[in-house]
Amino acid sequence: ATLTASLLPRLPDTHADLELISLYRPGERRLSLGGDFMDAVPLPGDKLAVIIGDVAGHGPAAAALGASLRASWRSLILAGVPSDQLIATLNSLVLLEQQPEIYATACLGWIDPREGRATLLSAGHPKPFLIAHTPTRIEVASSLPLGVLETADWQPGRVTLPRRWSLFFYTDGLTEGNAWPT
Repeated sequence: ATLTASLLPRLPDTHADLELISLYRPGERRLSLGGDFMDAVPLPGDKLAVIIGDVAGHGPAAAALGASLRASWRSLILAGVPSDQLIATLNSLVLLEQQPEIYATACLGWIDPREGRATLLSAGHPKPFLIAHTPTRIEVASSLPLGVLETADWQPGRVTLPRRWSLFFYTDGLTEGNAWPT
């Protein structure tokens, strides 16, 4: 439990315009380790960068790669690396594992609540929902997961946010996971 807790980020406690809520429940029950990862970093101008992703598999190896991807993403965001270079660098990190069955999906977002817009980029990850009057899946272009090919055509999509909104990011564990009796 201590190892799992140390691999998960502490989302920002406060943001001028946003409330951040997260829930993590690992799919692997014995060690409570999984390949899911998430993070959020405040940016200048009260903007926010977010990532959610999932490394294929369960257990310590998937958790370690997920933690590496999250830490690398955070470093690249703080360094101001443009989105195309950022996603290519994360892809290279997964390719360095040199195991054909290892890949990761990720959805990256740059949210500007004051301007009412978000830019999203998906690498094979489930698309988030925009919740306003009704929940709507955001139709942003999806490309190959990280670690499949050396290059891919990751294209960011832009979303206009209504006056009152929520964004719901999730991993496939929510839709494909097993329901336990407890």
